[in-house]
Amino acid sequence: MRKILVISLVLLMLLSVASCASNGVSEGFYQHKYASYVWVSFEADGFFACNYREKMIDAVDMSGTYTVQDGKVICTDGESTLVFEIVDNDTVRYVEEGSKPPYAFYLDNGTELTIKAK
Repeated sequence: MRKILVISLVLLMLLSVASCASNGVSEGFYQHKYASYVWVSFEADGFFACNYREKMIDAVDMSGTYTVQDGKVICTDGESTLVFEIVDNDTVRYVEEGSKPPYAFYLDNGTELTIKAK
């Protein structure tokens, strides 16, 4: 009986960990494939940081909190909002709809950012 209980608890823990990983975004540093000056970082505690720096006069640094809803990562700093669609655990795609980017943030709709080596 005790053995069955232990096995059941282990299986339950494995299922809960698997479900958390499959419906969210991986923690880490995501970068544009060709433009290293465009990146976003997602932390496990719900904190994000974003950088867009094509030219020194067009520099955007943004940080705040993010939530995952309906397959999208919604990042906000209280004034601006960035929305990314979760493509898979290692790729997000910028979505203009629902985003309210800061001034001088020029990212095309559909631009993909992929996680750097874990």
